Amino acid sequence: RMTMDWRGETVWRLHLDAAAFGRPLPGLPDSAPALPEIEEPDKDDARRFRVRTLAPGIHFIGEGATYQLFVEFRDFVVALGAVGGVEKRLGALRSLAGEKPLRYALVTHHHADHLEGIPALVDAGAVLVASPAHEGVIREAAGPDRAPRFAHVEDRRRITDGTRSLVFQEIGPMRHAEHMLAAWIPEEQLLFSADLFVQPPGRPVRAANPPIRDLLSAIERLELDVTRLVDTHSPVVSNLADLR
Repeated sequence: RMTMDWRGETVWRLHLDAAAFGRPLPGLPDSAPALPEIEEPDKDDARRFRVRTLAPGIHFIGEGATYQLFVEFRDFVVALGAVGGVEKRLGALRSLAGEKPLRYALVTHHHADHLEGIPALVDAGAVLVASPAHEGVIREAAGPDRAPRFAHVEDRRRITDGTRSLVFQEIGPMRHAEHMLAAWIPEEQLLFSADLFVQPPGRPVRAANPPIRDLLSAIERLELDVTRLVDTHSPVVSNLADLR
């Protein structure tokens, strides 16, 4: 018998009833049935830089395993995520949002790869939406020559221009991070998260692991009306059925 534990929780268990070498096990066929052919996904499609408009004024931009979601309002834009490569994505955004200024940028949590875009976001003039617990590490990521401005989220914070609303939501504590912010667009039933799931092109999400279970639990606990989900490291727009 074998088990694998992760932070005190058993994530899988294997129980081997019998083993034999050089002869078939009783009750099993002599040969395995043929497996259906599976079309291999286009790996190059995931690597290339992509700009996808998920709804009017909502753009999912990135490449490889690094993405941001940009949400247009009437007079400004909000960036979701602070991963590296911000300059390239902002350049692509200009052709879609014109000269609308970047007013806010969501910093989801304190892990290093989710702070790499802080200098570029501050230089672009964005107010950083973040947990107050992470202000210190964000200031360090910005560097000594920058003075970032903050809009803190301890529970929930909503912005709207009368036509579209965006909710910044604390979904922690989670096993991945004690404080974790997500962004929910109620009108589109769309949720943006970071580091919680990855769905490769043409393939399912891995069996529900602790971060996914924490995410699904938060969606249920907070009664978020969600039909689509995007994550900063996932190239695919997913739905709840993909994660369960």
